[in-house]
Amino acid sequence: MDNLIDYADFKKDIENGFSELISEFDLELVCVRGGLYILRGANCILKFTFDRGDVFCEFKEPSDNIHTLGYGVFQVLKFLHSDVKTNGSYINPTSQLLKYAKVICEYLKNVLNGDFSWLSAFLKSQSEYKKTINYIFDELNYYHPIARKMRSGDISWEQDFQNYLKENNIEL
Repeated sequence: MDNLIDYADFKKDIENGFSELISEFDLELVCVRGGLYILRGANCILKFTFDRGDVFCEFKEPSDNIHTLGYGVFQVLKFLHSDVKTNGSYINPTSQLLKYAKVICEYLKNVLNGDFSWLSAFLKSQSEYKKTINYIFDELNYYHPIARKMRSGDISWEQDFQNYLKENNIEL
């Protein structure tokens, strides 16, 4: 078994990790194909994918095409609760699933209830973020302090970038 491609306990780990949410929101676990499961509820879908050792969890509206990208749980958390900090290192896929379940239980149950009122502002912010990333890659030197901070994971790059835009009268 190749652990990066095959996750034999994926279904069981979703059931166990999300048991509280499955019960509370009457979610149905469906295997779409190997490496892709969904928890389908009346008001929201949680989409789980496994690829190269990582688990991804996304929110989707019930009417969304299941094969398109959803809205990443950690991105939605950062957007709706910017004060909440999460640790991004995980030992294994099971611990990733448990972290997703914990974050949803503590901060994002409203989405499982069908609250997508944040979605248009979220999509706008994601679009602006892409413009920022594109600008840094296309316009700043690889060794520019902002680019270096971004690559190293130093989150102060975001404020530095805003200051840079303001100081240079640049609008994205």
